[in-house]
Amino acid sequence: MLNVLMGSVFDPHFIAQNSYIAVFVLVFLEALAIPFFPGEITLITAGIYASQNHGTSPYVIVLAAIVGGFLGSLGGYFIGFYGGFKLAVNRGKRIGLTYERLKVGHYAFAKMGIWIVILGRFVSLFRSLLGLLAGITRMPKIRFLIANLVGIVAWSSLYGFGSYTLGNSIKHYSTIFTYVALPVVVVALIIGVILLKKNEKRLVLKAEQAYPGPIEHLI
Repeated sequence: MLNVLMGSVFDPHFIAQNSYIAVFVLVFLEALAIPFFPGEITLITAGIYASQNHGTSPYVIVLAAIVGGFLGSLGGYFIGFYGGFKLAVNRGKRIGLTYERLKVGHYAFAKMGIWIVILGRFVSLFRSLLGLLAGITRMPKIRFLIANLVGIVAWSSLYGFGSYTLGNSIKHYSTIFTYVALPVVVVALIIGVILLKKNEKRLVLKAEQAYPGPIEHLI
């Protein structure tokens, strides 16, 4: 029964014909760190359907994505804030998440958290972890709420109104964008990891200066 229900929700025809509900649910789940279905595909499918069926409002579709994404990321943030951080402190070393690296994460989100949350919204997979990571690294709530809202409004508007305006042709542009953007993102990640490794000691020192003492004090 559950398999049938999930299969129906993720079916493009269901997304098209139940645009508002499907967009809200799928974008919410993705933002809650449950990326069953890419948010871009959800919005593109619903936007194309709205462009061909005038009874469906692109404004409501975008609003559904904004509300779903905002609430999903907010849920992920509170999970990370109240449970994720303690779990990372107690079990993180098993996956290489040392106390020093946790402090570096705190330091990075304290310095650039707003930009990480806003720009990260446009990166698949990473987008679904934004709220969780912001919560684990104790990003201030007000900053997260502002960045989360700005990011989800920009992302939802781009894909929702873009697919409505371009119709089926957006699939072509989306494919080109994916082929161009994916290698760029991969290269950027590789460079980022290399730079992080080279500067890890310096970042650890800065993080320790910003957050001296046992990491438990950050809880």
